[in-house]
Amino acid sequence: MKDFINLLDVQVACTIKSTLNLAKAAKRLSMPRATLVASLLRLERRLDNRIFERRQGSGVVTPTFYGETIIPMLEQLLWMHKNIIKHNDFSSNKNGMKEAVVTSTQTLLEGFILPYLKNFLTQHEGVRVGLHQIDDILISNQGINHIHLGLWLDDIKNYSYFPFHNFRQKLWASPAYLEKAGTPLKVEDLLSHHILAQKSVNEHDMAVGNDLISRILAQHAETIHIVDVSGPRVVDRMAELGLGIMIASEETVKLSDLNLQRVLPDFMGDSVEIFVRVNKNFLNTPLAQFIVDWIFECRDLALENIGMPPSIPYKPFNPKP
Repeated sequence: MKDFINLLDVQVACTIKSTLNLAKAAKRLSMPRATLVASLLRLERRLDNRIFERRQGSGVVTPTFYGETIIPMLEQLLWMHKNIIKHNDFSSNKNGMKEAVVTSTQTLLEGFILPYLKNFLTQHEGVRVGLHQIDDILISNQGINHIHLGLWLDDIKNYSYFPFHNFRQKLWASPAYLEKAGTPLKVEDLLSHHILAQKSVNEHDMAVGNDLISRILAQHAETIHIVDVSGPRVVDRMAELGLGIMIASEETVKLSDLNLQRVLPDFMGDSVEIFVRVNKNFLNTPLAQFIVDWIFECRDLALENIGMPPSIPYKPFNPKP
């Protein structure tokens, strides 16, 4: 038996992962769908595992647990193969690893990236940018061409980190909730209120601002009603519906256009620092540098639109004249 993996099969799997649709992946690679499926099946037989679950008749796929584990490794393999000879034109080789994928939580993607994506794609037709929502702000598997906005700062050997922004946690509630439950005037007044605390689903033991505020409040009395919620957008909705007091940064509230008002203006939680995390091998390419510069342009525009200046300066790779 031949002990190797066909690089075309690897490219097929990586493209399917980026589109999650067999027809779209086949179109991107300019190959018949039947050929693409045969290539995927060949790779799955070689690995003796299914990489994707197929939805019968629709062309839509979802990665299996094994697929989520193996695809970043396949992307690394494809990247090393394609970069033995260094490419200088970031818009060439569109069907290879010349796509940058921006990954983060829904809140950060919606607030800082999406409002400016259409204009970017219109101005730079030769560049392909994908977005990938990560439900938890800490990630364990990052594709080599993924540029991640998150909290994780631990692997400085393989990744470069660019400080993005500091988010100061504060307390917020809907006018309807405060009218019904009363407006707290001091921390002790919170004992009779519901606190909506975003709960991390990641196994990393990290104390983010939300958790710290919850602990501070809980120290005052065990009777305080803290509602643990997984997912920031669920917390947003619960707060707007008047189910309790929300813990979030002012940037989050304004960028998400939430109908909430400040509770206890002098109360401050942790300062949560977000980084842009890029694989060092990818950062050596013009494409990665170009996209990182653009991400920080998005940051500055988003904060300017809500009247809040960036808390951290950024020196671009390619300064504009």
